Amino acid sequence: MNGRDVFVVQISDLQFGMYRSVDGRFVASGLVGQAVAAIKSIRPTLVLCTGDLIDAPGSEEQLTHALDKLKELDPEIPLLVVPGNHDIGDVPGPSTLAWYRETVGR
Repeated sequence: MNGRDVFVVQISDLQFGMYRSVDGRFVASGLVGQAVAAIKSIRPTLVLCTGDLIDAPGSEEQLTHALDKLKELDPEIPLLVVPGNHDIGDVPGPSTLAWYRETVGR
């Protein structure tokens, strides 16, 4: 590498959509916002999100909120998102994987 220590922050199970507040907002927004602020302050080499961005596989609304919140991370810190069963289902198929890759990336 470039002589810099590798420092990875791993986050998981954001599950936007699992809980909503009385006014309909995603509860995860506040919690993920706190995590994003902490991550920005410690400036890791990489952020790894190991799945379950959303609660309901295929939910555009949930995924949009999750990705919008993760966009608040410093763009200079690479973010790698790996899908979980809540993102693509317990038995992912070609259409589920295509939707995820189109929306999130490979």
